[in-house]
Amino acid sequence: MEAGALATRLCVAIALCLVSLNCVRTDNGLGFVSIDCGGNASYSDANDILWSPDGAITGIDGVVSSVSPPAYVNTSNQTPLSSIRFFPGNQSKYCYVFNQGIVQGRAYLVRASFWAGSKLPYPTKAENSVSFKLLIYADEWDTVSITFPQTSREIDKEIYVFALRENIEVCLSGHSAITDSDVPFISSLVLRPLSNSLQPISFSVNYQNSRPLMTVSRINYGARDPSDYLRYSGTQQVGYSDIYDRIWEADTDGTLVFTNQSIVSNVTTDEVPIPVMQTARSDAESINLQFQVTPQSWYFYCAYYAELDPHVIASGQRIFDSVVSNKTTQISETYDIFGASGQYSTFLAYQKSGIYVDTPALNFDMKKTTMSLNGPLINAFEVFMTFDKDLSLGTIDVEVLVVKNISNSFGNLSTWRGDPCLPYPYNWVVCSSEERPSITEIHLENQDLSGDIPSYFNSLGKLTVLSLASNKLTGTIPDLSSLLKLTFLDLHHNNLSGTIPSFLGKLPAIKELDLRNNNFSGAIPQELLAKVSTSELDLRLGVLT
Repeated sequence: MEAGALATRLCVAIALCLVSLNCVRTDNGLGFVSIDCGGNASYSDANDILWSPDGAITGIDGVVSSVSPPAYVNTSNQTPLSSIRFFPGNQSKYCYVFNQGIVQGRAYLVRASFWAGSKLPYPTKAENSVSFKLLIYADEWDTVSITFPQTSREIDKEIYVFALRENIEVCLSGHSAITDSDVPFISSLVLRPLSNSLQPISFSVNYQNSRPLMTVSRINYGARDPSDYLRYSGTQQVGYSDIYDRIWEADTDGTLVFTNQSIVSNVTTDEVPIPVMQTARSDAESINLQFQVTPQSWYFYCAYYAELDPHVIASGQRIFDSVVSNKTTQISETYDIFGASGQYSTFLAYQKSGIYVDTPALNFDMKKTTMSLNGPLINAFEVFMTFDKDLSLGTIDVEVLVVKNISNSFGNLSTWRGDPCLPYPYNWVVCSSEERPSITEIHLENQDLSGDIPSYFNSLGKLTVLSLASNKLTGTIPDLSSLLKLTFLDLHHNNLSGTIPSFLGKLPAIKELDLRNNNFSGAIPQELLAKVSTSELDLRLGVLT
């Protein structure tokens, strides 16, 4: 690569800001964002994928630990699998927020990877295992459960998600009383824009109200080497790597068929990489594929076929029945690959409305028909599980922004990201139980907060409790006159000064007010004294200067 081109790539916004990935560079003009969790420098890997370190993120929490990468990784190349970031604090969740170039309503592939090698550098609830939740926006996405030692490849969790807004939030549940999770860790996190022409995306839009799709399997049948996983590579010519960076798992079982002929694969067949379609599994009579799935869920599958045998030169020479089945559902189709797409050309088969699966296994049986000269063949297969509900819209939008501003006002709250209420609330907030909750209580006592109290609290109209006691807060009490439901305000043991504002006595619901151990001066407002005289208010004040 020429020096000027490399410099141009490296100058694309390297800085990372406040746990939000709005300043992370994108890769290769395809909009890729690749985060090395635990990394400390930017680099290109063996596939020419540009990785940015989360170590450059201002305010990110967690601890970095080096690990030995999987055996399949060429150690002469840098890899995100050589370190982890783990989060030993007591937060309910730890979040990464993609918000550079995110288009609301567009589909994206998000993949989180987990590799710690022989063991974790911290204790867990059960020996030699770890378990925690992976979150997307305000919902639980999946459970990460790993037994150690890890011996083959990293664990990948992948989801196709439609952006609810101009960001995408991915979180790990923390080791807290709220979640009962182990201390979580992560190796890498990637974001890849997807085309609306992809069949899984069309299925979700047309039949599932644009719910997310979780990848169950993506298999390249007939692979010549079990370690030959295929994905995007900037070093390959167009068509020979996956432009969406889907990872195709190698399957070497059965009778292998392969060709060096170029295979036609285009937008109508979801742009499967040519090397995936150059190999296949074949059998003289039948092929059975079985996938372990979660019952009582909707699934979508894509079966990819290409006739690779040079001796199959006419329609009718390879015909087979394909039956997709589980306990109560059976879908039967008959395929003639040559008749459908000719030779060396991809044929994509799918059930456009998906399939409801009520058993722990989804079976695909392909059987040669009586008059066929050749048995069935399969090149590649994808299976997706539909999210079981629409994505939650989360906490009321204006309150999310308010809490974000409050967190940014105090440096030691800067690691709090993601939805403040769902699926788990921040440790210091209490939320209402509505579908779109509001924040009703804030407990930030003993948090070593310093500086002025930000005025943002005044925008939390449903707040009933506000405790900022035992910190190092300075300045005056800001305007809180809009907190009409506030019953308890605790500001004791700070360094606040100035006069006590009269609006405090006009708050209609206030019952307890603790202002002790501050540096207030002047007279007590008559409105407060009136409430005290009628026993409407418990006022704890101390000495005024």
